[in-house]
Amino acid sequence: MPLEKDTAQYLVEKVGKPFIHTMEDDGRQFSDKVMHPILEAQAPTINVTSLKALVEYLKENVDEIESTVMVHVVSPTRVELKSPEFGSHRQRDLYMTADCSEVLPDLILGRYLDQESFLIMLKASFTPAGAREEIINIASAVAAKAELELKDDGVSQDVNIKKGVNRLQNIQVPSPIKLYPYRTFVEVDQPESEMIFRISQDPGFMLKEADGGAWRNKAIKKVQDWLEFELSKAKVEFAKVIA
Repeated sequence: MPLEKDTAQYLVEKVGKPFIHTMEDDGRQFSDKVMHPILEAQAPTINVTSLKALVEYLKENVDEIESTVMVHVVSPTRVELKSPEFGSHRQRDLYMTADCSEVLPDLILGRYLDQESFLIMLKASFTPAGAREEIINIASAVAAKAELELKDDGVSQDVNIKKGVNRLQNIQVPSPIKLYPYRTFVEVDQPESEMIFRISQDPGFMLKEADGGAWRNKAIKKVQDWLEFELSKAKVEFAKVIA
């Protein structure tokens, strides 16, 4: 079917003109359309959950890497292995990520939990160090149907446990306390965290961070030190660790 005269004329005019117009203003170039760079092809990233897997990959040099690579400790739970810059758009290959966030146990802070949930969390989500056993003993001593008399000065608590007219126990609740929750890769020692421990009338039990997130810097440094030691021991000289 032949094109109508107006349609044919329109196509001739458009095809003969550039689709993108550029202009210059104060020494800078602009275009009238959004342009996307055409990037070099990249291999899929390998995803693992441990630092040991990343070190083994570099030790065996599976992909025959010849240039210096960067091992970037992004956070307490994520490490990225990156190539040097390449191509006109200064890309980096992301060879591997080690991310343990999905395999860490649940850590519930900042809200009250019932006795059973709190005790399970303490045993599953904290290493047996610091004040963990002391807090487990205190939480275990509070009977579910007991009457609590709480004295709270904003720093520590004094808890009287009663049942009927009988006083069963008096507990001095320490606060702040030092605990070691699982928050980073299992290959390194878990960072110390300062926390506030509180008991409510229900009874409920709560832990709340009291160190302003300082544990994150400690964890990152521990991961960096572990990687540097293991890579040095394996004589992997082409990988540089940064944090």
